Amino acid sequence: DDVLTAGHNSDVIELDSDTWVALRVREHFPAEVMPLEAVRGQILTAVADAKARAAVEAAAKDAVASLRGNKSVEALATEAGYAWQVELGADRRNPIVPQEVLAGAFRLAPPGEGNPVIDYVIAESGDAMVYEVARVTPGDLTELAEIERQLLQQQVSGEYGQLIDNEYRLGLRDGADINVL
Repeated sequence: DDVLTAGHNSDVIELDSDTWVALRVREHFPAEVMPLEAVRGQILTAVADAKARAAVEAAAKDAVASLRGNKSVEALATEAGYAWQVELGADRRNPIVPQEVLAGAFRLAPPGEGNPVIDYVIAESGDAMVYEVARVTPGDLTELAEIERQLLQQQVSGEYGQLIDNEYRLGLRDGADINVL
């Protein structure tokens, strides 16, 4: 009420550890129900989009179930008319495999011998991508070039430093005597 009617600035609001904001009202429009004709198109689009996404997710779940039931990728893709590809030896920086698939595949537990891991992701575009991880080859630090090892060491050191800094800040915040007015 102090901000809305009196025109004062709000108290400072912490969004995260590095972002703080204060609000001021320049113009206020009271809440109102929009006429149906003004929002009909938006509602129809939102409902159609939700139904389409649900149908895509259901099809992806069915495909995963079929593959887990020992149906081959090629047979499933041919029957359903899906595009499919095989990528051997994909790594995190693979430019051919979509990033959503790579991110999902590298979050999975490694498959057991002869038991591939099958999952799916829904892309921002709304497309479902089903993938199968058949085998995981552990990395070997000794096979990396010296410059790659140094870059990896810098990355790990930077992440460790960030983790220590975050924990230090949380400790300070937890131990601080803060009064909110």
